[in-house]
Amino acid sequence: MSVGLPQDINLIVIATSATGSRAHFYPDTKSLLAAVVGLGTTADADVRVEFFDKQGVRMHPVVAKKWQVVGIAAGVDDPQPEIVLSRLRTAVRDVENFLLDPATENVLAGMKLSPKEAVARLPRLDGVTDLAEAIRRCDGTFGHGDADTGHDGSLLHNLFVHGIF
Repeated sequence: MSVGLPQDINLIVIATSATGSRAHFYPDTKSLLAAVVGLGTTADADVRVEFFDKQGVRMHPVVAKKWQVVGIAAGVDDPQPEIVLSRLRTAVRDVENFLLDPATENVLAGMKLSPKEAVARLPRLDGVTDLAEAIRRCDGTFGHGDADTGHDGSLLHNLFVHGIF
């Protein structure tokens, strides 16, 4: 494990659709599977999902009978942290565009934030070349580092990651 890496971040999920990409951090596969039970997408029927570990190793779903996902396992390729960094930069850029969209302004106003204030809370990844550093910067946004105890995520986390209001 890299020095200073958030202890509870072991799995990075990148979801990409026609409307943009989002990233989400999980401590383990069990947490991921618990979070996605019953989840469906209505707005984005065509969502591509990629899984990585915190070193940049591509992970793959483990499927049991009836095509039920029962786990996530490491692939056979070497770590590719530069791909994960690229995906995280894209997710931040897509969330920034989402926050600056006039359609989001009322939601932000309800949170007592202007679009610029919300964008200022996004991690800055320009010039970051170390995946561990990127994960540290993104933890509060894409992980649950800013969540209240017993809560799945702060309002900003839910807006940034899930695009929900």
